[in-house]
Amino acid sequence: MQNLISLIYRREKTDLGSDDMEEKTIRAISPIPYAVITGGISAILSFIIAIILVTVWIPWLTTLTDLGPWQGLFVSIGAATIIVLPIVAFALTFVWSLATVLLYNFLAPRIGGMKLQFEEKTRTK
Repeated sequence: MQNLISLIYRREKTDLGSDDMEEKTIRAISPIPYAVITGGISAILSFIIAIILVTVWIPWLTTLTDLGPWQGLFVSIGAATIIVLPIVAFALTFVWSLATVLLYNFLAPRIGGMKLQFEEKTRTK
């Protein structure tokens, strides 16, 4: 089994790049900044999606006459989606990202972190 792992590792190392690539390992990630960034990205994307949904939802609801007094309620719910959806998306993504990073920080020292390769650039002055 060790020979198989060694063979795979050698093959991956040769496939990933040449010898002029510097390899670094991510040993830990700051949980709160990572969770805030991913939550913020999720909130922005869900805000865009909410605007698209509401631009379709509200005009469609105003054409339905058989909803009667419920029509105003459904239009209000559609408008509230613009505010509620990004907040919920931020909160859920924040919690999930935080849990994922804490799990990564727990496991990385035990099984090895993610390895990244960086190309070395020479500076000319």
